[in-house]
Amino acid sequence: MVAMIKHRTVVVQGRVAPLLQVTAWMIGCRFVYVDVMFNMPRRPLVRWLNAMCLRCADEIVGYSESQCETWTQELEIPAEKVRIGRYPMDSDFYVLQPANPPRHAHVVAVGRDVGRDYETLLSAASTTGFSLTLVTLEYLLPSNAASVPGVQVRKNLPYSELFALYANATAAVIPLHKGIDYPSGIRAVLEAMLLGVPVVATRTPVLEEHFSHEQHLLYVSPEDAVGIGNAVERLRVDPGLARKLADNARSVVVDQFNLEQFADLMQSVLRPKGISD
Repeated sequence: MVAMIKHRTVVVQGRVAPLLQVTAWMIGCRFVYVDVMFNMPRRPLVRWLNAMCLRCADEIVGYSESQCETWTQELEIPAEKVRIGRYPMDSDFYVLQPANPPRHAHVVAVGRDVGRDYETLLSAASTTGFSLTLVTLEYLLPSNAASVPGVQVRKNLPYSELFALYANATAAVIPLHKGIDYPSGIRAVLEAMLLGVPVVATRTPVLEEHFSHEQHLLYVSPEDAVGIGNAVERLRVDPGLARKLADNARSVVVDQFNLEQFADLMQSVLRPKGISD
């Protein structure tokens, strides 16, 4: 509370915090939410609590225009409170590695959130025959993961090993569950793009805001194992397409998803109204 009184602004990321928000209101602090809107809550009480917290916040920052529009309409949140930015990435940290894609298709899939549809990805691997390295946690995997040939599960990798995995991949695949309308998978997509790896991703409204099919990546429909297999094989046999997608995507990420754009946004959000530089 001392820090709240001293700085006069509270920023919360990840989920709504009603008790902290009430405390901030009582001592006169501004309250800002960043990236707290995920799939729309189904339970009435949770939905009501999210609505009240977001309506009473001073500012709300989201990473998706379509996602923010859905929440403002469904929960009647004042649109003027919502600011939209792009997910920030430190482009200088992701140094391009010498690419050495194998003759046999090899896929890397990175992700530790419940939005990942690894069951469909494993089905694609078993029917198409590409090898697969999953960087995730075991509890997110279906029970048959260990029985699929050519599948390796890794976790807690240092970045040097992770970068090497990407450099030796035909493609990075981000498989997402049907119906996702929040930025699930966005970091994995951006990370692969910064490392120069062509991306195959499940089509979602959030990803489509930023990236175009056959210009920056290849989209597949939700739960489409055949589509994943075909996309990976297409990138394997057409290195020109793979290089075009990777180059175009990296340029967009470096230009539009950098730390500077997000720092500028947050500076304007945190500056009290009526105060200029």
